[in-house]
Amino acid sequence: MGIRLTIFTTLFCLTTGILSAQGHFEDVDKFQLENQRHLISSIDVSPDGKYLAVATVQGDPIYILDAATQKTTATHDVDGYYAGPIIDYSSSGTYLLLEKQFYADWHMNKDKATKYEVMDSKTGKIIMKIENAQDAQISPDESRIAVIKKDKLVVYGLPQGNELIKKDIVGIKNALCYSLDGKNLFVTHKLTKEDAAEIPSLRNDKKAIKSAIKFQQGVSMFNSELLNRERVFLERFDNVYDLKSNHDGTKVYCFSKMHTRVGTPNINQGNILMFDIKTGLLDRGGFVTNMMLTNYGASSNGRYFGLVSIDARSKIPIVQICDPATSDILTYFNIDKGIFQGIKDGEFQGGQVELMKIIFHFTNLRLRNYFIMG
Repeated sequence: MGIRLTIFTTLFCLTTGILSAQGHFEDVDKFQLENQRHLISSIDVSPDGKYLAVATVQGDPIYILDAATQKTTATHDVDGYYAGPIIDYSSSGTYLLLEKQFYADWHMNKDKATKYEVMDSKTGKIIMKIENAQDAQISPDESRIAVIKKDKLVVYGLPQGNELIKKDIVGIKNALCYSLDGKNLFVTHKLTKEDAAEIPSLRNDKKAIKSAIKFQQGVSMFNSELLNRERVFLERFDNVYDLKSNHDGTKVYCFSKMHTRVGTPNINQGNILMFDIKTGLLDRGGFVTNMMLTNYGASSNGRYFGLVSIDARSKIPIVQICDPATSDILTYFNIDKGIFQGIKDGEFQGGQVELMKIIFHFTNLRLRNYFIMG
């Protein structure tokens, strides 16, 4: 299955690359890298919307394109990325964070440690390399990068790459993210007996507490300067693979998958939940995806939420546009048919929909998409 999926996704990138939805989401634009036939591993958009960074596989370069003309403005060579890096712009576009991926890029119950590099987005110079890390994120002010490495939470300074502070976190797991203001770090970890005993849904249930400690995780908030733990959120999560701050910094999205020993009929199924930073409580609802690993995002004003999943009947990847308040699916894009479904004539006109462009890109066992929303 892995080889077949890899062939399908990379061929799709060759012919499709980037899709732009317009009007009623009926017209689709597509283009290729000019005069190139590279397999695309990852795409991101600069924060100002002027540039597209396009990563390729088998050691080929990262291309910087003019978003308006799709013309190449720069190429940046990389080394050691046979399967292509996953790339993300920092908050102001100064840096590109590169994450090494593998052709077998999926580990049950635990994310795979990998290499990260920080690249100057203008010059292409690699200013920092980090080996064997579970997760890494550049701070909102771009002065630091936080890393989960082995059993430690480590913060390095940028652009020097010097270690600023590190702390042993017992049972630290796969994911971290900065708060929108950069003052805090949210980190996943194993639940302790004391943590579990304080979670309302587990209190006085010894069997449930034992199972949670063994198969579930917690999320704690740390001060980003001193790495002191300020609070443990009184919720339990399945294995967490990604944390992401929402559009206004009041909540955190959490992408998790159930431990296989707990049992689920669909090992691909994952949940995206959102918890309130002030109260520490989960919002009602949430989102479900049938991708092994997925990408998701929200509009800048928080009115729309998009994620990638698999259609249950056709087994074809789809992008869902949802209402984050109700979790209702407003519309979806079927990648095979290339059209939006469920749109009534005249609906979402007059600027009601801020979705300007959808950018898809595939990696070997994941489909990542980016939503540029006003």
